[in-house]
Amino acid sequence: MTTVGGDSSFFQTTAFTCLADGGSVDAPYYIAFELREGGCLPRDDQGSARWLRLGAERGDERAQGLLGESLVRGEGGFARDVAEGRTWLLKSAAAGYVPAQMTLASCFEHGLFEGGADRESAVHWYTK
Repeated sequence: MTTVGGDSSFFQTTAFTCLADGGSVDAPYYIAFELREGGCLPRDDQGSARWLRLGAERGDERAQGLLGESLVRGEGGFARDVAEGRTWLLKSAAAGYVPAQMTLASCFEHGLFEGGADRESAVHWYTK
């Protein structure tokens, strides 16, 4: 994407930040993703974590799924918290977000949640 009069990444970031500050559900996810990957913005795991949590709390199923996965793995600026990660993955998966459904299924399959492997739950999410 190009913009008139300057660096497109600066203008995109400024626009997303304004949208996020204004209550947008989607914008925090995009900011978090860019900070996490170090694409248009310098990599910043702590900044990414703040924006990602905001997006998840606002109901963005992509942010919920990535937050859940990040918590289960203890990455992206988050300490490992499998129980909270499971909660976010379930919210995202229940909303129909397929990547979260696959992550959740894999976690059940490999016994990453309390109680060990749960084949029935894994099959449920793999075939949803």
